[in-house]
Amino acid sequence: MSLLRALILVPLALVAGCGELAPSGPERGLPTSIAIDETGRPPEVTGNVFAFTIDRARRPYRSVAVSGQQWELGNAYMAGFEFRVDPALRSSRGGLSVAHIIDAETGRVLYDLEVDGRRGVTFLGRTCQAPEDFGEWQRMTIRTRLAADGTGYLEMRCGIGPLTAQPVVFARSDVPTARGGACLSDPARCDRAAPARAFQWQTGILADSAAAIPGGGATVEIRRMVHRRLYVVFTRTRNL
Repeated sequence: MSLLRALILVPLALVAGCGELAPSGPERGLPTSIAIDETGRPPEVTGNVFAFTIDRARRPYRSVAVSGQQWELGNAYMAGFEFRVDPALRSSRGGLSVAHIIDAETGRVLYDLEVDGRRGVTFLGRTCQAPEDFGEWQRMTIRTRLAADGTGYLEMRCGIGPLTAQPVVFARSDVPTARGGACLSDPARCDRAAPARAFQWQTGILADSAAAIPGGGATVEIRRMVHRRLYVVFTRTRNL
């Protein structure tokens, strides 16, 4: 392993709340900022496609690639991938996710790309893929900026569809803090929230419990994963 590779993977492992990470890099079809969580079920790899599968018989109920690092006040990041949901998941009734953004220290889920057979794949309550389109490839991109004021944001785009934005992702005392959903309507609750010092992006298939997994298991295919810091964002009215 090169010194550069080691310098990249060591901080990634320190914030990876899932557990031990497999090596990443071009030889595995992954950028160096992303690695496979080896505490879960490893994916089957065909070319540049990673097939993540879970079933009721094996814990933990996740099979994911992970990327995480210390996110600093004022920085912007992008995470993206293409996914294909097994059409058999049209029978699912909630409790499954294609991706999580979590507080890497506590495992608390901050944002969730959910999948079930009634609403399809959804994020922030918006449909990213309808159930009838399971089996087709779809692109998912998220951009976020941590800020101490109203310049923070979280954006999501599915394919070439419209941009969905949630303002604001706040940070205080130079430490990133999750302030989504309920926080916007209850500021006092946000003020009491413990600050998150590191975030992690998980991509693959995750289940809340064994009951959420269909009897035949659950599979999601992922390809073209990317995670990087953004220095300029061209499609906003104000560059970062």
